[in-house]
Amino acid sequence: MTQDEIVEVRGALARGYCSKENEHKVLDPELIESMALEVDKVFTTITHSIEKKTAKAFGGCTKCYGKGYSTVIQNVTAHADFIGDTTTVTELDRVHPCSCDRGKQIEEMRHSIEKKHVEKMGEIMKEAKYVAEKYIDSETGKVHFLTKIKAITSTNEWV
Repeated sequence: MTQDEIVEVRGALARGYCSKENEHKVLDPELIESMALEVDKVFTTITHSIEKKTAKAFGGCTKCYGKGYSTVIQNVTAHADFIGDTTTVTELDRVHPCSCDRGKQIEEMRHSIEKKHVEKMGEIMKEAKYVAEKYIDSETGKVHFLTKIKAITSTNEWV
């Protein structure tokens, strides 16, 4: 509990002395402080228990609740800087992986896909260079049929 919440608990315990059953008793500030700290311990234990149950229900993470990522929408504003220009506001979605196991799994998959994409692009560029060299006259340096150049990958797919 926060300090403000503990102060609220102390106030509630002190108001208990004002009830009909307890109005004849003497207020003990040290006892109230001890009881407030005990109530704080109980609430903390209950809160942790609820968080554990919630985390278990949602994949073990209370940050992303099992998704593995969080999404943040950012507004980007481009202001008019010359006559006739208009101000525009664009929303950009930003996805941030979580530090939990699911977030790490998603991050590994993303890197794996990016690596495969880079490797595929490397294959395409090598083949494109090979095809392009066929159309360049090595003696004169003139390019022949450059507009007909297509890159072909190692799997015989035209790009």
